Amino acid sequence: MTPRELTNEIVKILDKKKALDITAIKTEELTIVSDYFVIATGTSNTHVKSLADDLEYEMGKLGAAPEHIEGRATGWILLDFGRIQRARPPVPEGSARILQPRASLERRTAA
Repeated sequence: MTPRELTNEIVKILDKKKALDITAIKTEELTIVSDYFVIATGTSNTHVKSLADDLEYEMGKLGAAPEHIEGRATGWILLDFGRIQRARPPVPEGSARILQPRASLERRTAA
């Protein structure tokens, strides 16, 4: 399932479950964190929890269970479905060295 197909399924499920103000934002050109960001509103904390539960269940049936969930005990819930089949651009030559850990660092102990 491509990120766009995943997003379309999420929007369909939320709409079917009567979510309000459903908004899908394409973010792939803005950040490496996500390709799409979907925001929806519920009519109450109970409705928000129900939306999250139903979305988790329905997406799980499609083989796309969330990788991470936050906020279940609050008035908002985040379901992170991760990145699906997204090719990453190559890392520029100089950048790779900056991101690699240095093996020669000495361990400091408190005196």
